[in-house]
Amino acid sequence: MGSPLLRSNRGRSARSAGVRIVTRVLVALLVCASLVAFAIALASTWEEAVERGLPTAPVLIGVVVLTCGAVVCGAHAWAVLVGARARRSDLTRSYYVSQLAKYIPGGIWQPAGQIAVTNRAGVPVRRATGLVVLFMVLIATAALPFALFVAIAGETLPAVVRLGLGASVLGLALVRPGVLRAVVAFVGRRVTKAAESVDLPPGGAIDRSSLLLFCHHLVQGLAFAIVLRAFDTDVNWVLAVAAFPVAWLAGFLALPVPSGIGVREAALVGLLHGAAPAEAVLAAGVVHRLANVLAEGIDLGGNQLRSTLRRQRAQGPSSA
Repeated sequence: MGSPLLRSNRGRSARSAGVRIVTRVLVALLVCASLVAFAIALASTWEEAVERGLPTAPVLIGVVVLTCGAVVCGAHAWAVLVGARARRSDLTRSYYVSQLAKYIPGGIWQPAGQIAVTNRAGVPVRRATGLVVLFMVLIATAALPFALFVAIAGETLPAVVRLGLGASVLGLALVRPGVLRAVVAFVGRRVTKAAESVDLPPGGAIDRSSLLLFCHHLVQGLAFAIVLRAFDTDVNWVLAVAAFPVAWLAGFLALPVPSGIGVREAALVGLLHGAAPAEAVLAAGVVHRLANVLAEGIDLGGNQLRSTLRRQRAQGPSSA
C-alpha cells in the first residue's frame, strides 16, 4: 500500500539531490570563471596604471583601504536586504563573488552570480532574483543625491547639464514602496518570471540598505578625490567626491560593458571638465579602478578566511 508513496518520495529526493549537485557544479564553474576574469582585469589594470603613473605608496595604500571599506558597505547592504534567511557571512560572500563575476564580459554574470551563490546560502531562487533586482534599484538611486552636489559645485559645467543633474534627484521617488514593487515586477518580468511575485523586505531593511549604499558611494568618491588631488591639487573636494558616484551610475547603466569600464572614465572627464585636466582625471580613474579590483579580492579572501577559521573553531571541540 505504501510503496508507491515511498517510491514517489524517493524520486523527489533524487531529483532534489540532482538539482543541488548541478547547482554546486554551476556555481563552482562561475567562481572559477570569475577568478580568471578577475586576474585578467587586475593584470591589465595594473599595467595601465603603471603606464599612466602611480601615486605615492601611502596614497595608494590609503585608497585601497578606503575601497575595501566601500565594498564591505555594499556587502552588508546586501545582507541587510536579504535579512535573516541565511548566515550573514554567506550573504556577504555572495556579494563579493558577484563583484568578481562582473569582469566576465556580457553584463549578466554579476547578478547571475549573486543569485546563484545566495541560493546556495539557502535563499530560494525566486526570492534571490527579486532581491537582486531590488538591490540594483537601490544602489542606483543611492548615487542620485551626489548629482545635486555636482550640479552645485560644477561651476564650469553648462547650465543645462547642471539643471539636468539637479533634476535627476527626483529619481529618489523610486525608493517609495509602491514604486519599488512596480519596478521589481517590471524588471523581473524581463529578466525572469521568478521575480514577479516577490514581496518587498520590511521598510526598515530597505532604509538601512540604502544608507549603507549611500556610504558605499561616499567612500568610493572620497577615495577617487584623494587620488585625483594627488595628481591635481586644485580640484574642488566636493566636486571630486560627488562626481565619482554619478560617473559610476553612468557606467552601471551601460549594462553590456564589463564593470562600466570606459563609460565611467568618459563621464568623469565630462563632469570634471574645466575643473581638472583630463589626463589627471583619467589617471586617477585608472588608479581608483586598480584599488577597487584589489579591494574586491582582499574582501573576498578575508571573508573566506573568516569562514574557514569559524569552521575550524566549530570542529575543534568535537575533534578533541
